[in-house]
Amino acid sequence: MGGKTGRIDAAMVKDFLKSHPKTAKEQVYLVCGPGGMIQTVTATLEAEGIPKNQILVEFFSNDLPEAKPAGAAWWTALP
Repeated sequence: MGGKTGRIDAAMVKDFLKSHPKTAKEQVYLVCGPGGMIQTVTATLEAEGIPKNQILVEFFSNDLPEAKPAGAAWWTALP
């Protein structure tokens, strides 16, 4: 396959944005994963000029107060 592996970090985000300069600022980004990764990715996107209203996040959690139906997702726009 040859794709990138490992946790997405600031360097990967910057590399992705540099690799797609014509469309990177026009996209909506859905960042899904553990909290620390979401913080890193969203902070990097914002630092690189991506507006908050183009960044959606979905947190992974296993301590939800109630079970969600299979296939249900929890996502939100950044404040």
